[in-house]
Amino acid sequence: MTRIGTSYFVNLAAACRYFKPYGYDAADVTRKLAEGEIHLGKPPVMKGEVLGGPVGTGARTRPGLRLTDGGTRYEIEIED
Repeated sequence: MTRIGTSYFVNLAAACRYFKPYGYDAADVTRKLAEGEIHLGKPPVMKGEVLGGPVGTGARTRPGLRLTDGGTRYEIEIED
């Protein structure tokens, strides 16, 4: 199982909670949002989207969304 962290957070409060231990305050998080460094809501994993497996194997894996970091941000989980 491969897990890929994203820059998508559940909401602003969750983003602030995630960044606080790293020394960022709410104004810093708001700036990150405004500059497009982070995002709110689910990442754009479209229905029917398939991530390709190793070249030539025909392997296909459908991504699933999970929460990580104490339920603050989304990660994409891909079966290997």
